[in-house]
Amino acid sequence: MDVRCQPALDGRFVPDAAARRTVRTALDRPLFLTGGGGTGKTTGLVGRVVTALAAGVRGGVAGVAVLSPTENAALALRGGIQAALGEAASNRWLPEPARNRLTAAADHLNDAVLTTLAGFARRLVIEHPIEAGLPPRFSVRDELSASLGLDDWWGKVVPEALADPDLTGSWQTAAALGLAPPRLRPVADVLQSAGEGLGQLGVEPVSLPLWRLESVLAPLRTAIQFGSVGPAGDELTTYLHDVLAPALVDLDAETDESRRVAALARLRIDDHAGDAEAWDSADLDRGEVLRALRRAAAERDEHVDAARRAVLSILLSWLRSAVLTETRRRRAAGTLHPRDMLLLARDLLVENDDVLASLRQRWPVVLVDELPERDRLQLELVHLLTANVGEHAVVAVGSEQAIDQLDHQAQPPGTEVLALRQNLRARPRIVATANAALDGLWAEADMGGGRNLVLHPGRRGPSIGGDGPDVLLLGGASEGDAAEVRMTEARHVATACRRVVEERWQVRAPSPADSEATQDASYRDVTVLLPNGGNLAELETALHASDVPYSIGCPSLTWQSRAVLNVLAVLEAVAHPTDALAVVAALRTPVFNCTDQDVTRWQRAGSHWDYRLASTAQPPGSGDDTVAASLRALRRYAELNRELTIDRLVELVIGELTLAESPTSGAPRDSLHRVTELARVCAESNNDGLSAFLRWGREQARHDDVDEAVPETRSEDGAVRVLTIRAAEGREFPIVMLTGMTGRIGAAPPAVLLDGRLEVAVEGFSTPRWARASAELERRAAMESVRSLSVAVTRAADHLVMSLYHPLSASFDATNLAARLSAVLPGMTAVGAVWEPRTGSRGG
Repeated sequence: MDVRCQPALDGRFVPDAAARRTVRTALDRPLFLTGGGGTGKTTGLVGRVVTALAAGVRGGVAGVAVLSPTENAALALRGGIQAALGEAASNRWLPEPARNRLTAAADHLNDAVLTTLAGFARRLVIEHPIEAGLPPRFSVRDELSASLGLDDWWGKVVPEALADPDLTGSWQTAAALGLAPPRLRPVADVLQSAGEGLGQLGVEPVSLPLWRLESVLAPLRTAIQFGSVGPAGDELTTYLHDVLAPALVDLDAETDESRRVAALARLRIDDHAGDAEAWDSADLDRGEVLRALRRAAAERDEHVDAARRAVLSILLSWLRSAVLTETRRRRAAGTLHPRDMLLLARDLLVENDDVLASLRQRWPVVLVDELPERDRLQLELVHLLTANVGEHAVVAVGSEQAIDQLDHQAQPPGTEVLALRQNLRARPRIVATANAALDGLWAEADMGGGRNLVLHPGRRGPSIGGDGPDVLLLGGASEGDAAEVRMTEARHVATACRRVVEERWQVRAPSPADSEATQDASYRDVTVLLPNGGNLAELETALHASDVPYSIGCPSLTWQSRAVLNVLAVLEAVAHPTDALAVVAALRTPVFNCTDQDVTRWQRAGSHWDYRLASTAQPPGSGDDTVAASLRALRRYAELNRELTIDRLVELVIGELTLAESPTSGAPRDSLHRVTELARVCAESNNDGLSAFLRWGREQARHDDVDEAVPETRSEDGAVRVLTIRAAEGREFPIVMLTGMTGRIGAAPPAVLLDGRLEVAVEGFSTPRWARASAELERRAAMESVRSLSVAVTRAADHLVMSLYHPLSASFDATNLAARLSAVLPGMTAVGAVWEPRTGSRGG
């Protein structure tokens, strides 16, 4: 049954009363609940828990399991349930037995399972180690040590594979065609998530083809015969004589087959050059030359493609076997990674009927708060739980798109899907703008049939009005390259942050007596949301220049923050003294503060960058001693690196950076503190010190999925909070500023598991069905970008600011939200959004 809001006589939409009542009270059947941000989905879950406990569900509070997307969300949900139990237990209209049961539940809430899906998986495996095939004693490594452990494994398995005589020819051909072992590491990470299912990924090795180079060389030799007789000065003649002929001489002289293949793959075959009239005047057949070149290019490309397909199939087969061997070794040794626990839990639910029976008996109430749309493995767990556990008291909460991903054939009979459409959080104009934007984006043909769940305003009380726009849209298509546009955008956002305080924008005051009482906004009421860290550097620079205090509230942004990048630059130079680029990058940080002029003078003086050899005095003509002193400091750090643990070295560098920058806002201090703590964890893991720590840092900066949810309470340090959209999921903020929407949400993966098959594309090597997989990934990325926008705009309660800045010359990309939102700008302004094309201006 699709429960919709119905219009009242006064034209307002009443709350989704029937749907909300069903969620709270219908314990006799399974339910799936959908709804946008602010519609009260989690509140419905809390009410269902209270109703079930009041009714005397089997096992009492110990029979309740509520699974949340993050640890912080689980803690918040625990607090909500605790408060609701206390309030209901004091309701004198309830029968005394029900009140007694609620009081007992509140006193023993710790007996309930209120955790994440990952936490539930861990609990399940810990309670059934024998059924999971684990030794009696096993341990689970944390994310950092697990990542470093995989680095160690990769560092061992690759040299073994390179020395394997059965793989020698494949590695040589791969290297000749541009595929080095490090490019396969991301593929290994994808395979790690498949577990024992690795054997069914459709990856079968194909024998390397024999190279028939003569079929390529023969037409090339035919073509170069015209190099000595073609029209003088003609482009084609020059190419044949000066480029192709010497290349063929080198190819004939080369005796190593792999190097011949590499040279042939790199050879430029120009089959469109030359002036037809000049060749006709010389009574020469230009067409014969071009046809020969085209035959050679076609033969070459066919050979190269066949070799790439074969090499990739062989190396993927090896990699699949290596990952499966390592997965089994970890399980046998009992040293598991967090992902292993999810895989083992899934396998337990699939393969062990006794485990399923015990779950049904133990937890009659299983609720899932927000389906994990991005994580297929966790989605499988939800699928198994909702289909097999809970005695018709299961509620899965998420978007319609997430529920669509579940296999409905495996859902319990009679499953009902309810939709909440009443947004109880945001002011009406924010809701109207969100609908206008999302309707326009979902309506585009490239969204592959997606749809927007239209929201209706449900917030009561008078509009704040007047003191700050409900919705402010910044910028649009702008001249300049991407870097210039990002900087312009960042300055505009920083200006908007200042306006919040200077113009005394109004936000809802925390007054229990008056739900619409207002107060002046402060910086701590502002949250800036980014899809990823692509424009974080420009944003930090602009906020700092505008004297706007800010803090960074999630791990992936921490690793991309200005202060942390400076520390990592210095540490990279310490770890790699022969890397001139790394050394120069370190010299440019505030730790050393070398200018472009300093570096240029040093370079022109013929000085070297290897600080291990650096003299204590600068060479003549190199300018002042800034660079020389900095290189001596790097040499000191390198010497200390041999004596100190990684955490002590990081603390030392951070201490000197802090003195150099003298940060006044919370962002540098907080970010650097997090890095110090992780360095301590790295040191305790007994790994390979600085190199391992830097690999971990680079990994964290690349992945947005390491973000953690942040508390819903306002920042206590009076600073603007900067988060990724993912870190803000499930939370509410008075003022949201959304920026950085010109790029893809997350990097395009080099490998993906699609329909049970592994599809890969790295360095020109791809599996046969990669084109199909790539199209599907693009469709998913476009849908994910709009889904992320939906999450972001529904975080705002009182004011929403959205940046539409994007380069005027940028080609259209389905994931470029800023460009796509600019296309639906008229719809947003029509419902009351204010457009500010440039700082201080107002659009029509």
